[in-house]
Amino acid sequence: LIYCFKKPYKKINHEQMEANGLLNSQLIESIRNIDTIKSQHDEEQRLNKIEEKFVHTLEIGYKEGVLQNIQSTISSMTSTMGGLLFMGVGALFIIDGKMTIGDLLVFQTLSQYFTEPIQNLVGLQLTFQEVQVAVSRLQELMEVDREDIALDYSIRDFTLCDDIEFKDVTFAYGSRPPVIKDFNLRIKQGEKIAFVGESGAG
Repeated sequence: LIYCFKKPYKKINHEQMEANGLLNSQLIESIRNIDTIKSQHDEEQRLNKIEEKFVHTLEIGYKEGVLQNIQSTISSMTSTMGGLLFMGVGALFIIDGKMTIGDLLVFQTLSQYFTEPIQNLVGLQLTFQEVQVAVSRLQELMEVDREDIALDYSIRDFTLCDDIEFKDVTFAYGSRPPVIKDFNLRIKQGEKIAFVGESGAG
């Protein structure tokens, strides 16, 4: 049962982490740029984006809850059917005189000490896989090269005498899928270009 739900849990946990990250990014970006948003009268559109990401996060959480309930129901049904089968076989042994009622009760009590920890382990599967996904995300951050804050990245005055060209540019955050892939663009001298994304523009 644990193996059957391993891949669905892993997939939905990744989706949950990704959705939470996008929602938090949208919230932080909106708070930081609140003055710009107000000056452009973009409050309603920005709120709609936040609401859309929030609803998407809730939908994923609902799917996760449904999946957990399905696993819990199957586990409970399996345990109940096993108990009924055990009682039926025990009743046949008692009728045949191979077992007493006391033996059956003792064996049933001891079997519960074995089955209950297994059921608890099944219930903890979601928690274990959430931790695995969180650790995986942390490893992605650890793989990012450290920035040297001592370096001076300030923009100095310079004169641009030619066009700017981007050719076959691919960019990704850490080990995530590329955000930009095979990007090509030529910016002519004096031309202004705006890049607009989900959480900001520049």
